Amino acid sequence: LFPMNGKGYRVLGDLYGAYSFRTNNDILQYVVYTENTPKFYEIKLSAIVFNVPKPVCTVNFGTNIKITLNSEISGATFYYTTDGSVPSTASKSGNQISVSKSGNYRVKVIAVKNGYNNSDIKTILICNGKQVSVGDAVNDGYINSKDVIKLNQYLAKWNVEMNGIENYAADIIDDGYINSKDSI
Repeated sequence: LFPMNGKGYRVLGDLYGAYSFRTNNDILQYVVYTENTPKFYEIKLSAIVFNVPKPVCTVNFGTNIKITLNSEISGATFYYTTDGSVPSTASKSGNQISVSKSGNYRVKVIAVKNGYNNSDIKTILICNGKQVSVGDAVNDGYINSKDVIKLNQYLAKWNVEMNGIENYAADIIDDGYINSKDSI
């Protein structure tokens, strides 16, 4: 569940079966129907600590590459790194990141807001002036069998250390290595 700036709640994730919601002061009451059998639940809203959603990133290409950061909730602060390291509240902050077109960057961003858990990390790959998708190991704009072949070439070398954007794109689980975990 995620609060919608005082306008009720939205479900983040999957709910199976039909469901309905109702708030009664600090209590969220809901019903989940499984095989036409209702199950009734209540949650005390003040006891829930919500997560800030992952940042929404817009990449613009010009003289430099500018990445604009936004959040689904107001008042979030963004912390980021451009070297692939995990961001924290000690990292650079701001709602816009500028990087050179000539470099390779693994930008990682978190959103933080007081009273909420930090967001999950959003990763953006930039290679020589182009945005690359994680999993697009051959950098052709698609995730397909060519990427599987490239990943298998990396896996044949086992635990290849990161040294290029192709490696970043093939590091599916984002642990800094290309290994058997990336093929799962």
